[in-house]
Amino acid sequence: MRTRTESAPRPARAAERSTILIRAAAFLAAVVFVVGPAPAAARAMAPEDAASIIECTLERYRSAESHRIEFLQESYWALADTTYVTSGVLFLERPSSVAVRYADGGGVVSNGETLRVYVAATNQFFVAAVDSSDLLLDPVRLLEAYRPDPESPTPSPEDSAVTIAMARRRPGTEPARLEVTVDRVSCDLSEIVAIATSGDRTRYAIRKTSRNADLPSDAFRLPKPDGAETIRGFPQGE
Repeated sequence: MRTRTESAPRPARAAERSTILIRAAAFLAAVVFVVGPAPAAARAMAPEDAASIIECTLERYRSAESHRIEFLQESYWALADTTYVTSGVLFLERPSSVAVRYADGGGVVSNGETLRVYVAATNQFFVAAVDSSDLLLDPVRLLEAYRPDPESPTPSPEDSAVTIAMARRRPGTEPARLEVTVDRVSCDLSEIVAIATSGDRTRYAIRKTSRNADLPSDAFRLPKPDGAETIRGFPQGE
């Protein structure tokens, strides 16, 4: 397996549109990071327990008007057997403003209607119309698109941090599964792993989260850099 460090993910095929949006815009997600030691044993958690933890997490993020989230992102591309590692900052502002700034100057910005992506490594600037429901970049929209999977084992309810396996509410859409790690006391997310049926995986580890943060005035602006190639929509391909 090869490992590379990159600031922004490359475009993927249209059939994996949701995966593109998560990777190209990083969050999480919107989120993740700092992984604790794996629990020594795991057992099935009652579905209602997992659901209550997820609901607590949703309320935690719904309660803030804005977020600033520093993250580490590891993306594994199964076709090339390569892992890409990057870091950045995710900015969120209700109701639909999302931005990601990568360490090398790449970025993603959306107002819920248009998605703009700059890939610094290739000097390409992508612009596409989107539906806000497809932008699974903030914790609320991401978690609302999934449900706890009762068939999957999760750490013991006695653990302070629990990892919950989640399946897509709409079968056939990507990423097919999530594994989210949540602090049982604070209901904060500490890690999200997005898993596609192709074998691709993206792991987000949250380094720092600031709620109701004062965001930069230009946080949601992403002008086309000089000399960048403009591409309308996301390219299709193998």
